[in-house]
Amino acid sequence: MNEFGTTEIGLNSRTDSNKAINELELKCPKTMKDMLLRNIRMYPGIQRDLVTCGLNISGLHINQLVVDNPSGYVCRLSRLPTNLGPTSTNLPKSSSIPTSLVILLT
Repeated sequence: MNEFGTTEIGLNSRTDSNKAINELELKCPKTMKDMLLRNIRMYPGIQRDLVTCGLNISGLHINQLVVDNPSGYVCRLSRLPTNLGPTSTNLPKSSSIPTSLVILLT
């Protein structure tokens, strides 16, 4: 099975809680690196082109992470700016399109 992304979701919007920090700083990047290294073993010819994406959703805060291997021997973790998701479930579907596009383009 080929996995190229992971998501961690939490109900609490506090980004400074132990759970949010543990998932954003440790669990999600380690899982992404493990997935990337497994894909590199499966596809060694395109090692420098493989990318693993991750989302960490803590309440309304959406953190996006990207892991790649540009030099061939060191994995690079990039963090995109934190986005704020929809604040209400009563919003029209068109208001969630920017969030969906950011996730898709990551």
